[in-house]
Order: sequence, then structure tokens, then C-alpha cells
Amino acid sequence: MELYQVRYFLALASTLNFTRAAEMCCVTQPALTRAIQALEFEMGGRLITRERRLSHLTELGQRLLPVLERTYRGAMAAKALARTCVDGATLRLALTSTVDLGCLMRPLRELIAKFPNVEVDVLRGSAEEVLEYLKSGEVDIAIADIDLGSWERLDSWLVDRIPYCLVANSEHPFAGGAPIPVSAIVGERLICLPHCSLARELLETGAPDQRRVCQVATLGDIFTMLKLNAGVALLPRDIDLPDGLVRIETTGFPLEHSTYLYAVAGRQRTKSAGAFVDFFARRSRRNSANKLATALPGRRSRKKSVAGMVPSGARPFGAFGLKVPVPPSRQFRAAIMSA
Repeated sequence: MELYQVRYFLALASTLNFTRAAEMCCVTQPALTRAIQALEFEMGGRLITRERRLSHLTELGQRLLPVLERTYRGAMAAKALARTCVDGATLRLALTSTVDLGCLMRPLRELIAKFPNVEVDVLRGSAEEVLEYLKSGEVDIAIADIDLGSWERLDSWLVDRIPYCLVANSEHPFAGGAPIPVSAIVGERLICLPHCSLARELLETGAPDQRRVCQVATLGDIFTMLKLNAGVALLPRDIDLPDGLVRIETTGFPLEHSTYLYAVAGRQRTKSAGAFVDFFARRSRRNSANKLATALPGRRSRKKSVAGMVPSGARPFGAFGLKVPVPPSRQFRAAIMSA
């Protein structure tokens, strides 16, 4: 039994007229008649008695009608469900616990504009849990500010790079106004969220007996501990601080927090997941092209596009998709090698 045969039979049962049923199904009458005859052969009996204006369903046709209606509706529902899955109706993300979802506002906005019915599911976990979500296929994409390891199938793109600063109580000895070396922080109690990679990197610069850490669950808990003058914290530079807390300038160590997007190389993605990854892939290529453009000597404007610098008759070069003349000059070759 074919689905189109069921559809033809349902149209015939509603009209009791082969000509009108064929028009409803957008086929010729002979094609519809052959399909009904094939269905009758498979069912083992006639489904309709054909008597011009008195055509009617046989007992077999009447008994099969509700069954075939449910079959057809179920098949249509299955096709619709499959279509939504293929089209990427759901984007499944896994974020490490310290990633701010706000850094994904722009790509999510573009995704919703492109797929208005998309649903976004977000899971949280440690680096090990997020990597396992990604490996098992439970999520399409992972966002982490911690290295997810050296699994050879991981592809990654930079999501955000956020400058951090030291925050302390206004009565803390560091709050005198002058910048302090980052090395001086190591002996202080560092208040942080679990799995904070920047705090971990900073603590690893000191001796084991100097590592004093106070892990809390939320940002509000960090503010409470700072108000108690129980230590210092590393927070985004542009974060709003409550009264009584101050930012402290540091020297000697770049306080910078990088977040990366991870996806499994070679795994088929839904349309929504593919569009989400493409946003960061395009931005990565654009940033790489800009860096190469600024490295080219003899250019007045550093914002000029690389495309404007490339003569015609060029061939593709490298992963950036840039084009260089054949053969390149020594000066151009030196600029590429140094980029």
C-alpha cells in the first residue's frame, strides 16, 4: 500500500466521484482509477460501487475509511516532524557554568530572524560534562571558556574575549588607587565561581601553599563575600558593581577571558546549528583577513578590504579564502609569512 493510494481513496470517499477526486488530487482520472484498483486488489475486495450518481462505498470501504484516515494523518504528522528536525527547529547548546549567555545575543538574534520557529535548549555543566554532551550528540554545539581537551574531532571558533579586572572591598589594602602587580594577588583569598579558568590560570602562577580559593555558586554570592572583605575577585571590567566595591588596576598579567564555540568535525548539523556555526566561522575568517590586511606594508588605510588589494588572475590561497597574484612578489610573500 502506498501513501498516495490512501490519499486518492480518501478524496474519492469524500466526493464519490472519480472526476472530482482526480481534480482534488491534481492527477488524471485514469491515474486515480488505476491507483484505486491497485488498492482494491491489495485489500482483497471492492472499495466503491461505481453507479454514476449513485456511487457509494462498499462495506469494506466503509470499514477501512476511518482506519485509512488515521493512517494518513499519522503519516503526515511523521513527515512534518521529520521536516522540522531536518530544518533545525531546535538548537541544542551546552555551556560551561561560567559562560555568560549574553555573549551569544547577536548570533541568537540572527538565528531567530532566519528561523522564527526555532527553539533553543541550553544545558549547563563542567568542561567534562559539556564535552560528553557534545560527543554523545545530546547537544549540537558547546560554548566553553575552559579547554575541552584534545579530542581530535573538535572544531573551535572564538566567541568572545572579555577584559577582566580585580574587584575588592573599598576598605581592602589593594584599594589605594595605585595599580598592583598581579603576582600580589596570589597570596590573597580569591573568590570565584566553580570552574573559572581565569582564576585557575592565575592561581597556577603561585606556589601551592599560596593558593587560597573561595568558590561560590552565583555572582550575588561573590558580591556578598566581597562586601564582607573576605577576599578579592576577578570580574568583567564592564560589570556593574554594588556600592562599597571598587575596581583595581593590575599590571604584569593580561586579565582576559576567552570563550570558544566547539562543534564536532564531520558530523551532520541541522540547519539552525549550521547557521549558528556559520556566524562565528564567517567572523573568524573576517578577523583573519583583517589581520592579514593590516600586516601588508605600504597601505595607508588599515581598514581597506583585502579584496581591493588583489589583482585579477589570482588563485585561492590558504584557509582564509584570500587570493594572491601568481607569482607573488617578494614583498607580498614576506607580509603573508609574517602574518
